[in-house]
Amino acid sequence: MKIIIFLFLVITLLMAVGCESETTRPFPNQGDYSSGEQGETATPKETTLEYQLAVINAGRQVAENDPTVSQFRVLLHTLSVKYVENKQQIADMSVTAQNILRDAGIEENLLNIVNGINKVMSSTIENQSFAEHAAAYTTLRKKGFSHNEAIQGIAEMLESLGVD
Repeated sequence: MKIIIFLFLVITLLMAVGCESETTRPFPNQGDYSSGEQGETATPKETTLEYQLAVINAGRQVAENDPTVSQFRVLLHTLSVKYVENKQQIADMSVTAQNILRDAGIEENLLNIVNGINKVMSSTIENQSFAEHAAAYTTLRKKGFSHNEAIQGIAEMLESLGVD
């Protein structure tokens, strides 16, 4: 029964993300980076995914050196290694998850959502899907679970399936 519910959650989130067109995606086509002077971080030719996530997280413009920009940069890299999705897809699905929660009357900080899903798996397991975990998270939250309870529930479900 748990597997059927889990698959339903995954399909629901994939449908929500998959229905977006290129122009309605939260982060359409990101640019490349050019290096700055020695000791400086890379300067985006266009706004970076991590910067856009930091702006959404804060609900306003933030400085390019805001700590959340580097937090999102590290999270996107870590998650793109752990999961089958790329950074763009992970960013899109993270914002979609937050919007789904907001539409249900649940306010959750974007950084908390992404950090929480990152903590679900301690290691890289082949063919794991960020979409599945984001779908499970949003469904549990909509059913009344707190952020921590939802993350713990997903971790326990994975553990019961032999994935950690």
